[in-house]
Amino acid sequence: KFELQSLMEGPDETAIAASLESVCAAIDKVIEDAHSLTFELSNPVLYEVGLNAAVESWLGQHIGKESRLKYEVVSEPRPMKPDVEISVVLFGVIRELLSNVIKHADASMLEVNIQKVDETILVSIEDDGAGFELSKAGLPVKESGGFGLFHVRERVEYLGGRIEIESRPGEGTHIRISVPVQQSTSR
Repeated sequence: KFELQSLMEGPDETAIAASLESVCAAIDKVIEDAHSLTFELSNPVLYEVGLNAAVESWLGQHIGKESRLKYEVVSEPRPMKPDVEISVVLFGVIRELLSNVIKHADASMLEVNIQKVDETILVSIEDDGAGFELSKAGLPVKESGGFGLFHVRERVEYLGGRIEIESRPGEGTHIRISVPVQQSTSR
């Protein structure tokens, strides 16, 4: 924006060319970021193979081979494909929680368990990391500085599900999520 404003201030052709080049580079970066975000939000593996494979694929892309964080995804052998909206929202929730482990937990082990029991999807995410003070985890953005678990909890509840969190500083974290396989028609 500043580059474009400077173009309006003077007729210097050299400055105009430099500013336009800078603006084009910024636009290219925005396009690249939008493509990346679109892929993140709409992972093709989720639609093609299912939730289990999408989580495993995402972890493989975001935990480097040199990382000390080792992970295991335990899930049913057959692909799990709940309603599309449930898949997309639940994948976003899981991705957010896994990002928190990668960025903040300083964990060496992470286990993700995804199962279908009757008409419910059960997700368990457990790490041996730093843990955290539960009383500070669900605060609104203004108080905690980020969306954190407040936003995650809202998305799980939107799906008609529940989330339980156990954590203590220095003792790791265990999160359990349960959501229905199909959307309720009452929403």
